[in-house]
Amino acid sequence: MFLVLAFGVRLIFLFIAPNNGTDACARLMIARALMKNPFRLPSAVWLPLHFWLLSLSLWVWDSEWSARFLTLLLGAGTILPYWGVVRRSFDRRVAYYSTLMFALFGFHIGYSVTTSSEAPTVFFLASGVYAWVRLREDEGWRWLIAGGGALSAASLCRYEAWVYVPILSVFLLDFSQGLRSAWSNRSAWRRALGFGAIASVGAVGWIVYSLVRWGHAFAAADRTFVLNATDLLTVKHSRLYTFLVVPGASLISLGPFIAGLGICGVLWVIRGRTLPAAGLATLALGSGGAHYYAAVAKNVTMARYTLIYSWLLFPFAFEALRLLSRRWREQSVRKAFLSVAVLTLAWEAGIVLGAHRLPATVADKLAVVSPTLPLPSEIRGLTGWLKAHTASTDSIIVDEFNYESGDIARFSAIPQSRAFCVPRRGSGGEIDRLISDFVNTRHPRLLVYCERGVLGTLWKLSDADEAEVPALGLRLRKLWEGQSYRVYVIEDSGHN
Repeated sequence: MFLVLAFGVRLIFLFIAPNNGTDACARLMIARALMKNPFRLPSAVWLPLHFWLLSLSLWVWDSEWSARFLTLLLGAGTILPYWGVVRRSFDRRVAYYSTLMFALFGFHIGYSVTTSSEAPTVFFLASGVYAWVRLREDEGWRWLIAGGGALSAASLCRYEAWVYVPILSVFLLDFSQGLRSAWSNRSAWRRALGFGAIASVGAVGWIVYSLVRWGHAFAAADRTFVLNATDLLTVKHSRLYTFLVVPGASLISLGPFIAGLGICGVLWVIRGRTLPAAGLATLALGSGGAHYYAAVAKNVTMARYTLIYSWLLFPFAFEALRLLSRRWREQSVRKAFLSVAVLTLAWEAGIVLGAHRLPATVADKLAVVSPTLPLPSEIRGLTGWLKAHTASTDSIIVDEFNYESGDIARFSAIPQSRAFCVPRRGSGGEIDRLISDFVNTRHPRLLVYCERGVLGTLWKLSDADEAEVPALGLRLRKLWEGQSYRVYVIEDSGHN
């Protein structure tokens, strides 16, 4: 039942939500390039496994739909190991409501229909955690290999998965009599070390490769941190924002009832030291704490990163509710569980409506956790205007800011051959030459200009209705204006 529900809901949103997972289109483009040379490293910044999976789907059918459907299958398929984890770690009612809420979790639904890497990573993580739970019950080698292999796969999709390995390995030790049994039980040590060794293959393999290739164990991750800190062509957040984004994104995406009860449940279970639930609670705290540190110290502030651990909070929310209602009548307990589920679904529906109907400052915050994953309000307005005001033969120049130029062209339905997306790197002279060549060959009619973008930095056009770029002989007339972007018609150029 849960699998059918999870698959059905995600299939519906596959046709509602765009492929707008921040890095989704970039990952798809890299996967397509990988098909031409499958033996090269897909990216010098991102881990490789997700690209290999996308390339495999594109090999079956070279279409964005194929890649998105693969993500859908992994996203919906996560419900199977998820049910296994919560059913073996909590009572049946807690497991039932937790799995129902995860199947309908809007944030996960949205990223289950894009070509971003979060949903595949959560699939591998949930599979690894399920095998870990089974390994605690049965020392069979098949669960050790399955769990370690799944966590290794997750570790080759996203760095956040690396936190799972040491925590789960430690909780394979025997804590039945405290530290004394944990230290003395050699069988448990063999199990923990074997699991940790296999689960670490992905991370250790990448570290060794990085050392050989770049001379630095964490070279790829450091590039991301450096870009976050120094790239002037991305949105910069205040210090206060970095402190609030992780708890804020978790609160908004999960809703106040699941988030609040979930934290209480985590703390109660850790205090009670009931295994395997205490291990899962420590895992939720550890991975959430690691992300919070990365947000504050390294400016890793994307809301979607909370998906790597927020899926763990559902059973703890209902476990907290179970503990609170121990002295209630059975009918009251049923009503309490049902009320939390209904209110959470109502909250999810409110996120969808708010992402499209509320003022831009609020809507854009909700959009990143909505299952519909709409574009930012200004980009929606810009692309809508372009679709309505461009002919099939029009070419266009699109300024680059915050990695949005490709999305502007794509969601405006302008083919790559007729859109010149200004490169992020290059001197002013190089960029002017590339634009001049495009003007000469394609004779673009429109220019999308951003005050904070590459052209905004180079040309510094005034806000007047008419402007000129003397170096290129361009005369411009403004047709549309948003908060950051403007659209100009190119009325004349010395090259035409």
